[in-house]
Amino acid sequence: MPERAAFLSTCLPGSGQIYAGQVPSGLGSLLLNGGGVFFAFSRLSRGDWLGSLALLSLTTRFYQGGIENSREFAAERNEKMDRAFLEQNEKNMPK
Repeated sequence: MPERAAFLSTCLPGSGQIYAGQVPSGLGSLLLNGGGVFFAFSRLSRGDWLGSLALLSLTTRFYQGGIENSREFAAERNEKMDRAFLEQNEKNMPK
């Protein structure tokens, strides 16, 4: 599941976090990355190469962070689900 979440966030920023159950984080990542790209191209269309490059550099960092976050969120969710499964099975075991 962690690698799938990372792949999803690679394809569409925020989707891996949403897949891992972190909807607010995923939506924030989508908006932040989408806004960064939009404003970078807006600056570029006005001839501001330096401003565009600065925004794209910053956006790239947030993009990479979103991929890592999605991987971590998915791993945490897996651990939580495993613990819940084991606890439930322990309760149902005959003594």
